[in-house]
Amino acid sequence: GDVLPHSSVIDRAAVDAGGAGYDFAPMLAGVAPVVSGADLAFCHMETVYGEEGGPYTGYPSFKSPPEVAAALRTTGFDSCSTASNHTLDDGADGVRRTLDALDGAGIRHAGSART
Repeated sequence: GDVLPHSSVIDRAAVDAGGAGYDFAPMLAGVAPVVSGADLAFCHMETVYGEEGGPYTGYPSFKSPPEVAAALRTTGFDSCSTASNHTLDDGADGVRRTLDALDGAGIRHAGSART
């Protein structure tokens, strides 16, 4: 399935972080045993990441917190596809931020590119 943080999901991650950013790992904890047990685990990062500190937005033009990438790694994902109908929701800067965050989390990616 898609990793597609709508506003309600972003709000929940803020609560789960206790006022210190965003923590998506608790939402993904239920699937972590299956994902981390796979030889190779892929996700589809449907949205792009906004600037550190936000603002973050849901539908119709998504900008997700970059903390999503760390939670995906914690859950056990190895790689994500990044090409979707939301790839350019925040232009080339959104693509760059997304790929940078995935790289920083150690998650490989394919689908969109910096150039």
